[in-house]
Amino acid sequence: MKTLLFGQFVSVELMRTGTWDASTGRVKIDVGLLEDIVKNYASLRGLIDIPMKLGHAASGNLLPKGMPAAGWVSNLKLSDRGGGNVVLLADIETTSETITELIRNGAYKNLSVEIHGAFEDGDGNKYTNVLTGLALLGAELPAVKGLKDIGDSYLDKKVAATDGAGDDVTLYTDELEAGPVKLNALTLLALCLTAAATDEEITTAIKPLGLKLGATDEDIVKAIGAKAAAVKASGETKEERLAREAKEAEEKAAAEKAAAEKAAAEKAAAEGEGESADLAAANAQIAELTARADARDKADRTKAVEACVDEAVGKVLMPASRKEFVALGEKAGIKVLKAALDKLPELKEFTVSGGKGGKAKTGDENDGTVPEDEIAMAAAMGISVEDMEHGAKLLAANN
Repeated sequence: MKTLLFGQFVSVELMRTGTWDASTGRVKIDVGLLEDIVKNYASLRGLIDIPMKLGHAASGNLLPKGMPAAGWVSNLKLSDRGGGNVVLLADIETTSETITELIRNGAYKNLSVEIHGAFEDGDGNKYTNVLTGLALLGAELPAVKGLKDIGDSYLDKKVAATDGAGDDVTLYTDELEAGPVKLNALTLLALCLTAAATDEEITTAIKPLGLKLGATDEDIVKAIGAKAAAVKASGETKEERLAREAKEAEEKAAAEKAAAEKAAAEKAAAEGEGESADLAAANAQIAELTARADARDKADRTKAVEACVDEAVGKVLMPASRKEFVALGEKAGIKVLKAALDKLPELKEFTVSGGKGGKAKTGDENDGTVPEDEIAMAAAMGISVEDMEHGAKLLAANN
């Protein structure tokens, strides 16, 4: 049966992880509780509908018993904002223009949830943590702080829709929630952004902090402080930090790939696609170990290349050429690197192509000739001596 919606609010924030002071006492909301709510909603969909009403019945419901609901929940989902911040979201359809306008005008900014800890359906199936109602809060403060106003999630159009009982329910959503991201000017400044920053720019800026779009000012400030404290405590240089972060990013990517392969294997096993659960788990473990080994081997290769180049510095290699030879070793391999270094004369016997023996030339003696270490590196990369000398002469002429 199709019904005309008087107002639709998409991805309304209901609860988020944390410990909060409720009217019933101090309450801890963890990811497991939120996941239970969404899973139970999916299981009981079509059996029970979740109403939205004006206030809690226990606190003096503005509508007498038996009066119409102010709205109905049409979907539930979770959003992982990063940093352990998981938010329960709801799509809500209002039943009158009056309710819609009261919400949009700010008369009702917050919602409070009603949850049954133990619920049993008509077939005797038992459920823990079932959402059974939402209460619009006017002058009352919600127990869970830091949630967006309901009005920010208003979908500015009327639509005809079914009750959605046959739709699939997704536990987590990757979609951006409705409404703008509200960050104050100081937070944006700390992220090197302006007040005109787009959602995409904000997402890019907070991603290295382990956060996602929708993170609050408090979440971002805490993450920046934690990152700064970690860098200060480590005492590492900028170059060391960049190298460490690159290695961590590589290891994280390998771990994520292994986790994805493990999840795919487990899904295939659950769907009976030819592998037993034990075999799928073993394959996933092998993939994870392989990824770790690859990352470790790459780190060992880099270490060996750097050691080889450092040993040559001061003997056959100028310090200024260290970076280029490390890059050569990482690209072409340790054998090619050693071959290139073996072709270099000792610095005390240093000569230039076509010239007579003499001491090593420095970068300041730019007379159109090419140092032997650069000639050896160029040869290893397939560049002719003639091309190198031609470029050096042009550089000398310009100077």
